[in-house]
Amino acid sequence: MLPERGHGAIDGAYDLSEDAGYPVFTAQSYLLRLDLWEMDNGLSDHDFMGTVTMVLREEDGWGVGTYEVRGLFERGGKYFVTDYEAWIEIRRTPLPDLVPTAIRVVEGAGGIDRVCMSVVNNGWEPAGPFPLALTLDGTDHRVGIANMDGLAIGETREACVMPSSNLDLSGRHWLGATADEAGAMPELNEFNNHVELELNRTPPPTPTPTPSPALADLTVSAICVRGRVPDGKDDCKDGKNDVAVVVKNGGMASAGAFVVRLQIDGASGQPLDRTVPGLDADTEHEVRFDDVRLKKGEHKLEAVADAEKTVAERDEANNTRTVAAQCQDDD
Repeated sequence: MLPERGHGAIDGAYDLSEDAGYPVFTAQSYLLRLDLWEMDNGLSDHDFMGTVTMVLREEDGWGVGTYEVRGLFERGGKYFVTDYEAWIEIRRTPLPDLVPTAIRVVEGAGGIDRVCMSVVNNGWEPAGPFPLALTLDGTDHRVGIANMDGLAIGETREACVMPSSNLDLSGRHWLGATADEAGAMPELNEFNNHVELELNRTPPPTPTPTPSPALADLTVSAICVRGRVPDGKDDCKDGKNDVAVVVKNGGMASAGAFVVRLQIDGASGQPLDRTVPGLDADTEHEVRFDDVRLKKGEHKLEAVADAEKTVAERDEANNTRTVAAQCQDDD
């Protein structure tokens, strides 16, 4: 539509021609009034043929169509229908319609290299030359202009501009493309000449590391036979021997109840289990296995803290300790 002039009255300031038409605007209505006169050759023999009025509204399609009407005239406070008939045709003015459809950002090695804008002519006539403006955060802030040499009916074309090198596009912005922003070209619709694109160049937030939960960490710090750590010489006697397993919690949290297992000579021996009700962080506890029967010769003693894996630990792979013990005859 053309820019609005006055209040819709037709006067000398507006060219109501077949080429220019007359603008109508959404949410408004218009009264079309035609005073019909018969124009004779003489200067004073004109006959008044009545007045025709029509209301043009958007919900009625702006009255587009052909009508056969009779004029009305007023006489003595009463209205009469004349014997004259007139044919009126209301139609849309064939005009171009520039519609920006898309904005495309082309990234380069140092940031945004160029911004490309697409526009289509959806009207009924070719469009002549017009500017296509790139705006940033509002139509008043122009950052580039592409001069288009025209568009055929239904033609779509893309034009690219390079934003200023000192333009700060960091953070979140809105890019806009506006065709014929000054309204110099009459169009079918003057309210669809702008499209926007959100440009969000805010760097993603640095993730905050999730602190590891405080856990226990059970280890076997020592295995003692008959009160001392075996050295492979005379560690035990053929017969019953007392064995002690020292368990340490080197973690940051207390451990609940867990099982300490003592295994003699691998799978061939019967495992011995003792339950520890719990162990505070950074403390040790001695677990005693009394009267462990060992025969003369060398034996492998393996102790496992939390043998049933009931405690969540910082390190699940350091729960085992193995020692070798040499048993002599019981003198």
